Amino acid sequence: MIKWSLFFFMICLNTFNIRAEQDFRELYNDAIEKINLKQYSEAELLLRKVTDINPNYFFAWYNLGMVLFEQKCFKESVEAFENAIKLDPKHYQTLFFLGKIYEISGDYNKAMDYYFNCLSIMSNAELFRRLASINVKLNNLTAATSLYKRSLNLEDNFIAWFGLGNAQRLLKDNGGAIESYKKASLLKPDNWQIYMNLALTLSMVSKYKEAIDYYRKVVELNPDYPEAWYNMANGYRCIDDYTNALFAYHKAIEKRSNFKEAVYNLACCYAFLKDRNNSLKWLKEAVSLDPSLKNKAREDKDFVIFRRDPNFKKIIK
Repeated sequence: MIKWSLFFFMICLNTFNIRAEQDFRELYNDAIEKINLKQYSEAELLLRKVTDINPNYFFAWYNLGMVLFEQKCFKESVEAFENAIKLDPKHYQTLFFLGKIYEISGDYNKAMDYYFNCLSIMSNAELFRRLASINVKLNNLTAATSLYKRSLNLEDNFIAWFGLGNAQRLLKDNGGAIESYKKASLLKPDNWQIYMNLALTLSMVSKYKEAIDYYRKVVELNPDYPEAWYNMANGYRCIDDYTNALFAYHKAIEKRSNFKEAVYNLACCYAFLKDRNNSLKWLKEAVSLDPSLKNKAREDKDFVIFRRDPNFKKIIK
């Protein structure tokens, strides 16, 4: 009788385990279906049930981490990914997303640790780009340029060329930055930010005519960007093309009426052309936007010809 009872118990237990396994599989498959439909909150509930039933199922923890990441629940996502890593310490995607979460949250040292763990598994251009970007934020610019170059050895990529150019510009390697920006522009010819940074860098090495050409590309792609018009105007002034400088300053002010630097420089431009009325008109406007410009005007050589003018004296009083 005891043997029969034990045998019956084992049958029941086996039946229970089979049903639990079926329930577990159904829940997991339903969760994956919800993920494919981007119904992340529903998928989360199902995956939590799966991990309750089988806490040693790696893919349940991994996918739970992913759906929590998609919902920007980063703390809970880390917990799920860490449970996954305990079950599979070398899973590339889990390590990558842990790095990504720490990067988003600003814990750059932890982010780099996870990214370097990923690199020990597989060399990847995106990882080098992310490590480079973090090093820029940490002001480790030499390390950043090296990492961007390693990324580019694996893949010709716009983000890497643009990031490399930015790091080189911060290092005052203007020649290298110009080359990198030009390579980035070949990959993304419709990106105005590349042309803006390229033009600014060319201006820094006094290549004003070439810089103006790139400022023109910026305003073709983004005509409402006042800084491009303003810097273009400054470039025209540097090559003594005051007609185009006046036009570009006016466009900058048209796009941003309180652009005090553009208003002030417009007044200087008219002063150089000895156009007293327009110069004083715009100087008055500049001072109304920023009274501290009175001090600058008093010392500015552009206004020497107006020093004895009563209207000029009134503006800077």
